[in-house]
Amino acid sequence: MKRNINNLILACGLVAGIGAMGGPAAQAQAQNAPTAKQIFQSDLKGVTGQEALVFAVDFAPGQVLPWHVHPGGHELVYGLEGTLVIEDQNAKKVTVKAGDVTHVDPDVGHTARNEGTAAAKVLVIRVKDKAKPIASPFQR
Repeated sequence: MKRNINNLILACGLVAGIGAMGGPAAQAQAQNAPTAKQIFQSDLKGVTGQEALVFAVDFAPGQVLPWHVHPGGHELVYGLEGTLVIEDQNAKKVTVKAGDVTHVDPDVGHTARNEGTAAAKVLVIRVKDKAKPIASPFQR
């Protein structure tokens, strides 16, 4: 089933974050959301109940994803162009440039932002339990 949800949700799978916040702040964040396109989804053969999803995500300068967590799900981020900063709940910051790849562990709260002056493009690969949400808001 293809997911017809807004670009922020697709960007890193933030299922409830923006919608749950409501009000003007949520609307402002949604308007400043990165753009994403889901390009692949498949069950993982031999791994019952698991699926892989792949997204191409574009961050304009200054765009930020709200803090979120992927319940039981792994996330790999591969840099295509520009620079993206991923910060986790332990204040660990990773800069992803073209050709770089990083892994965000399951259940670790994190955010991503483009602090540069040029667009940043990444490929996001998610491996998750099909029964769990793609992501949930994370209170920092």
